[in-house]
This record gives sequence, structure tokens and C-alpha cells, in this order.
Amino acid sequence: MTLALRVEQGQRLATTPQMRLALDVLSMSTDALCDHLRAAAAANPFLDLSWPSSASGSGPDDLPDLAEECGLYAHVLAQIPLCLPAGRPREIALCFADALEPTGWLGLPLDRIAAASGCSLNEARSVLDGLQRMEPAGLFARDLRECLRLQAADLGCDSPAMLRILDRLDLVAAGDPAALAAACGISPDDAAACLMRIRGMDPKPGARFSTDPTLARAPDLVVTEANGRWHVALNRSDMPAVRIADPGRNVTLSPELGDALRAATWLQRAVAQRHQTTLTVVSELLRRQGDFLARGPAALRPLSQRDLARTLGIHESTVSRVVAGLTIATPHGVFAVKALFTHASGPDGRGPSAAALRHRIAALIRSEDPARPLSDGAIMERLCAENLTVARRTVTKHREALGLPPAQDRRRAHGACLRAGLALPTGGSARGQA
Repeated sequence: MTLALRVEQGQRLATTPQMRLALDVLSMSTDALCDHLRAAAAANPFLDLSWPSSASGSGPDDLPDLAEECGLYAHVLAQIPLCLPAGRPREIALCFADALEPTGWLGLPLDRIAAASGCSLNEARSVLDGLQRMEPAGLFARDLRECLRLQAADLGCDSPAMLRILDRLDLVAAGDPAALAAACGISPDDAAACLMRIRGMDPKPGARFSTDPTLARAPDLVVTEANGRWHVALNRSDMPAVRIADPGRNVTLSPELGDALRAATWLQRAVAQRHQTTLTVVSELLRRQGDFLARGPAALRPLSQRDLARTLGIHESTVSRVVAGLTIATPHGVFAVKALFTHASGPDGRGPSAAALRHRIAALIRSEDPARPLSDGAIMERLCAENLTVARRTVTKHREALGLPPAQDRRRAHGACLRAGLALPTGGSARGQA
């Protein structure tokens, strides 16, 4: 074998440390970026973070001013002044709001919330009692039993029989009135009536506001209208401004300090680039989905991340990094930005968007006569009359995605409620769906 040297010319993309940092920062959620900036500032003497007053612990009456009223987090913040007196109770309530899960349940035990807010357990219990008076009933419950008990009290059906049944949720799941009656020492009729009441309750009252766990926190962007035009802005209430400390003139830095200054500068530029890229992508997205801003989810148009990337002249992976975990407050509520991308309902890439179709199907079922519910074929005919041409199997697929039973099951449930003297809520789990 003969060894030889030869020269070849070629091209390849070299990823510099600055590029890797920019990609990492672009992919971070707001919370992850804030944590990263805190850690970097603690280790770098040239990195200076200026936090907004609301992010560093503002007064109890300085609740975040969000533009929407449909997101769970904003809904809770708007009701805190109605449930609790000004001062310390409202400040403690913010810690409870931060511990709220998308289901509407508390995600932390009471002692940890008390420790985080610097209050006693008795103070925390008092605040929790006030928060549990919020609408919809069941918010801030610590478990399923408490969630249902709060709703029973709100409905005025928290009788001794109901409370006994709620102590036996293992039997409630089986749905056997006779077994419940025997275990709880009540009549079978009372057990059957309580079961029907429980089936009409919402075990996850927070889920009606959103189906995405990212929506339980303050939105990353806010859309407003001014002079007939839509404007999108970053929500900087939780995001610090990144500044570089001046090392001073005619100061010779050691190699270590020089590296620290360069690292701080790179990070500042990466954060600024993240903000600019986010606004560029989301602004174009909202321009393409202008009907959604004016009329709501039913007006969403088919649009893919690839199509948006082509329009902007950037790679699809950049769009994917930007929208991952990003939320936006709109006139119609808080949405995950990725929810504004939706495919066409037709197999040929034509037709209304899937999100718009689901929204319309849910609306038709909500408004139907419960004694004569619409079959999937009847829904298809209604949609075709509205120039939304879809197949019956497409209606079935979207109805099932909404968690709505078929017409015969809806009719059967309505009949059972009539026999028990109860009203059946319309729309079922379709509430809160985009």
C-alpha cells in the first residue's frame, strides 16, 4: 500500500459556538431561557439582568394584565380580587395560581405552597377556601373527591347521600347503583340520582379553557388591535432585559475575563435574535391567519410550518424551534402557537382546515335538539349546505377527536336524564376545543 498526500476542494457547513448558542436559545421555552439566563448571570460578571417588577415580586394588587379572558391562568388572576381581600391574601394566591395544573387541580401539596409563599398552613388554608369559591366550581381541588364535592356544593346537591357516595369513588366508576346503595346505606333511587348528577360534573374544570399544558402560564406573546390593524408583541412581564456591564476604558482584561465578556456578548445577541425571529415568524403566521383573529378558531385556514418557512425563506426546522411551547394571547383566548397550524380536511389538501371543521361540528352538536340528535350523516349534510364539503367518515373522525359520542348514545343519555329528572349539559367535552 502506497501512502500519498493530495489536496481536495469541497464545501461543508461549519457550526461555530455562536451558531450553536443561537440555536439552543431559539429552542428554549421562556421558562427554560429565564433559568439559563439566571445561571449564566451568576457565573459571568459582565452579564447583567434587569427583571420587570412583576417578575421579581410585585405588590399583591399588581396582577398581570392579560388581554384575554379564556385562558385558565388569566381567568384565575381576574377572579382573585373577587375572592380575596387586598394585601397578603392576594399575594399568597399568586403562589396557588402558579401551582395550578391545566386540569384545574392543585399540582403541589398545601405545605409546599405555604413554604413557597412564606405563610403558615392556616393562612394557606384560608386563602385556599377563598380560591375554591371561584367559577367554574372545582378549581383548586386537591383530588377528584374534593373537585366533585365543590361542584356538588355549587349545584346545591351536597346531600348526606352524595357525600357518602363521593367517599366511594371506587364504586362510582363501576356505575352500579345497587352496589353503591348497599355500600353507602342509602336507597337505590338516591344512589341512581346521585350517579346521574356526578356524570354531569366536570372532573377537570380547568381543561375547558385549554387542552395544552403550556396554556396554564402567562402567554409568551400578546395580540392587540389598533387602527384596524393587528399587532403582536412579546410579553416581557417574565423576561429580563440582558445588558453587558461596561468593563471600563483603558482596562486590560485577563484572558479569563476576556472570554467571559465575549460569552456575555454572544448570549445577549442570541437572546435578541431569538426575540426578532419569534416576532418575524409569528407576525407572518398571524398575517396568514388574519380571519382567525377576526372571527375565531372556525376561520383557521390550512397552513403548514413548511409553507410558512417557504414564505419567510427560512428552514422549516427554524419555524419548528420557534413555535415549540410558545403561547399567544388573542381576542379569542390563549392558544399554543402551533395550534394555528392546521391541515386541510380533504385528502387532496383542499377543503376547510381540520380545526375549523372540528369547531363547526362541535357547534352543531351543542345546538342540536337533544331528543333528536344529529347523526354523522346529518352533520355532513349541514356542513355541505354551508359549502364545507366533507365525507361522513371525516365527520365521524372529528366527532370522536372531540370526545363526543354518536347520536344514538347522545339520545340514550338524554332519555336517562329525563327519567331521572335531570338536565343533560349540551356540548359535552367539546368545550374549550380549538
